[in-house]
Amino acid sequence: MIPWVISALLEVSFVGKEFSNYVLYASITQTSFYFVLFLSLGIILGVFGLAIAFLISIICRAIFSIMIYKKLNMK
Repeated sequence: MIPWVISALLEVSFVGKEFSNYVLYASITQTSFYFVLFLSLGIILGVFGLAIAFLISIICRAIFSIMIYKKLNMK
């Protein structure tokens, strides 16, 4: 849940600064990771694999949001 909260807080600041396209990119990143992991881990590990796929995709979204946040604050 912590990565989800981190990405949500950062994405709110993106929307507040009118950089909503980065929220779209973060969603695309999460969805693509989830889809690939859903197919691979879901087949191998079942329900446990689906939970791991969801967690990894949220962590990737949080990392992407942190990287974009640092990039925007460098300017």
